[in-house]
Amino acid sequence: MQTMPSARPTVIITRPEPDAAQFAEQARMTLGAAVEIVCAPLVEIEPLSQAIEFTHDEQVIFTSRNAVRLAPDGVGRTAFCVGQRTAELALDAGYRAVSADGDALDLIILLKAQSSGPLVHVRGEQTTLSFSNALAASGLVVRDIVAYRQVAKELPADVVSKILCEQRTIVTAFSANAAEVLSKHVAGNKAMSTLVAISSSAAAPLAGSFAKTVVASTTDAAGLLVAVQVICDDLSKQISG
Repeated sequence: MQTMPSARPTVIITRPEPDAAQFAEQARMTLGAAVEIVCAPLVEIEPLSQAIEFTHDEQVIFTSRNAVRLAPDGVGRTAFCVGQRTAELALDAGYRAVSADGDALDLIILLKAQSSGPLVHVRGEQTTLSFSNALAASGLVVRDIVAYRQVAKELPADVVSKILCEQRTIVTAFSANAAEVLSKHVAGNKAMSTLVAISSSAAAPLAGSFAKTVVASTTDAAGLLVAVQVICDDLSKQISG
C-alpha cells in the first residue's frame, strides 16, 4: 500500500470523540496551517445501560472524561480526578473536583492522603488498575461502576497508508487500549511514521512498530501536544535545511 507523501507534516489524532475534535482544535491553534490535522478515532465510546447512582456519602473517582460525561450531576460531591482536564469537566458538572495532575498512581497517592471514603470509581469496561485492590491496605473501600465500553473502529485505508508509508506523519496514542487497537493495523509492518504516546503504557503495545517513538513528558494532552510540536518543528527544519 502506497500513498503520495504530503508536503507538510500530518498529525493523526486517534482518541475518541468528542475529545478528538477538541484536541484537533488545540493542535491547529498551536501548530498552525503548516501541519495537516486528521481525526481518526481508534475506538468509540459505547455507554452501558445501567443507571449510575451514588449513596449520599460516597466520594467519586474519575479516571476519564468519558466517565464524567456519563455520571449524574455532582451537586457538590467530592470527585478525585486523574488529571486537570478531567477535573475541569467534573467541576463544570457540579463536583468539588480535586486533581492528581498525573496518572493513576498519582491518583492513588492523592486518595490515600485526602480521602476518607467510601469511594465509587466510575470507569470503562477495560481497566489496567484496580483501585479497590490498590487502596484496600489503606482501609479505603471502593465500589466500581462500569459506565461504558470502548469499541474498536476500523481506520480508513488512506490513514493506514499514511501511518505505514509516510515519514512526515505523526500518530498519537492516548491510551494503552487505543494502542492495542492500533497495533492490529500495523501488525507485521514497520511503520515509517513517528508515534507520540501519552505515557509509557500507551507506547508499550506498539514497541518496535514505528520508525521513531516519543513518550510525552507529562501524562496529559498538553504534554502530548508539546511533544508533537517539537517533532513538527524538527520536520520543518529538515525542509528548510
